[in-house]
Amino acid sequence: MPLAEVAFNTPKAFYEPFSRETYLQSPVRALRLPPGRYTVVVSMAAGERRQRYVLAIGEEERFSPLEIPYVIGAISRIRALRY
Repeated sequence: MPLAEVAFNTPKAFYEPFSRETYLQSPVRALRLPPGRYTVVVSMAAGERRQRYVLAIGEEERFSPLEIPYVIGAISRIRALRY
């Protein structure tokens, strides 16, 4: 099985207005893999507190019809707060 690693030695902070969270972003890593099932393993050494990891697969966000009211509300909040 191929192995790909993403180093996290130069993270950049960014604010994501939909979730109202500040995240650290690792360098973007694009892998062109054939369709199939894959396993992703995230490990962290010397962490001082509990953390969450977010993995984005793909380059496009799509929302279901049930999510549209939330998206419209989030866009309104973002515009009202001038993000």
